[in-house]
This record gives sequence, C-alpha cells and structure tokens, in this order.
Amino acid sequence: MANITLETSTSRLVATLDGGGLLEFAARTNIGWQDVLRPASAAPQSPLDRALIIMAPWCNRIGDGGFEANGRFYPVRPNLPDFPLPLHGTAFQSHWTEERRTTDRLVLSRSSTTEAPFHYHPQVTYALTNNGLDAKLEVTNTGPEGMPFGIGLHPWFVATSHATLQFDAQSKVVIDTAGLPTHTTDAENAFSIATELPQNRIDNSFLNWNGTAVLNLGERTVTLQSDAPILHLFSPSSTAGFCCLEPTTAAPNHSNFKASTTPLLMPQQRVAVMMSINIHRN
Repeated sequence: MANITLETSTSRLVATLDGGGLLEFAARTNIGWQDVLRPASAAPQSPLDRALIIMAPWCNRIGDGGFEANGRFYPVRPNLPDFPLPLHGTAFQSHWTEERRTTDRLVLSRSSTTEAPFHYHPQVTYALTNNGLDAKLEVTNTGPEGMPFGIGLHPWFVATSHATLQFDAQSKVVIDTAGLPTHTTDAENAFSIATELPQNRIDNSFLNWNGTAVLNLGERTVTLQSDAPILHLFSPSSTAGFCCLEPTTAAPNHSNFKASTTPLLMPQQRVAVMMSINIHRN
C-alpha cells in the first residue's frame, strides 16, 4: 500500500493510493496528535478499513440487480465478498495516482476507466487548513452516453458514547432490512437540536439538509460543511466509537428509487462534492 503523509503545525493526514482515500486524519493538541477520523488498522484487510473512502460512480447500495437508463437495463454486480449488494462504487477499490503535492495539499486521480456500465475519471483534492481539512471529489463521465452517477465522501468520525449531533434537514429516506430505500418521510426535526446518537443502528439519508453538521465530543467540536444535497448518517450504535457523516449527490439505490432520482450525467460532464472538516477545542 503506497501511503502519502501531509503534516502541518495543526493537522496531519495519511492518504493511500490504494483507493484514493485516507488512512488517518488527526489534529494536534497540547498532549499530542488526536484522531478526528477513525484511523485504519495497521494492516487493513478490507478496502473499507479506512478513515475515509471515496464513493463513485454510485453511493451506498444498488438493488434490483442494476438499473434502467437510456431505454435499457444495466446490470451491476456485487463488488465486495461480504456484501450481497453493490456497495459504494468501485473507486475505493482501485489504484490511484499522485498528481501534485505541496506541504499542505495533495491531488490524486485515477485514469479514465471502463467498469461496466460506467466510464469515468475521478480526481480528489485534500488540503490541510488551520482548523482542519478540505476535500473535493470531482468525477467526469468519459463514456459515450448519459449515466446516473452518484458520488460522495465517506468519513468515519471518532465519536464518544455521549457525543451529540446537530443538523437540519427537511426529509429522510427510510430503508428496509437490506439497506434499500422504501420511501421518504419528514425528518421530524430529528437532529435540529444537539441530540445524542441513538443507542441502536441508524442508517438514513437526509434530503435537503442545511449543509452543516456539528458533532460535539465534549472536549472538542467537529463541524462538517458540504455543498452536497444529501447527508447520509450511519452509526451502528452509540458505543461503536465512530459515526459516518457522508455528503453525497445521491440516495441509496438512487437509479431505482423514484422518490429521489438523480439526473443523468452526460458525456464529458462533471459532478463534484466539496467537504470541509473544522475542529474547535471546547
């Protein structure tokens, strides 16, 4: 695994060319480095064992064996041995290339690829800031026809058992036991005020959110900001030690979920997602 480390006086990241994601993102404190994202294992056995993965050309799960577009059906096969449905795209399973690097900025890309039915070229930029991290994912459709691309960034945030989360959203996507959406419902102000993570599993996309999520860990506050239209929240339990706040352009199974469809990305068109993580001591 080829790793790249950037470090400033306030923050540090370790990126990997194996999937283009992050193995580590930490902030400096008066007692040393403190993880902001859950670090990957010393010897990761899974491409999901990361601090952050890149989701492209689809987000979360695809059901129904594939999707229909351009008047025909495109099959999509499962891409991970332990998951029965296609999950999180293929970008995080591919080898990336370092394009540019400075002391606080890194650009990675992957050559245009054909992974039926998608043809695409992804690029990600990571930049360390005074208070955290900026990330931007860009994906270009290099294929001959429009396709329903969905992209996103999937960070695992360190979370304590009494962490609180706050963001505003108009509606949420309800899923079945397979993790596929069934319908949308009013968000019911679920996290409109600072709320502890639920004791049990939560795995929902929140639509039309306000673009800012605040995770309060007691000794520090982590703020996520993004221009993505959807925030996907995943937490297996309040004691898991992490939660995932995933800014995405599409809901799970978006090509087959009529309540939240995604327009086709036409040939040579580009879609992008930006994300900022800021850390403040309380």
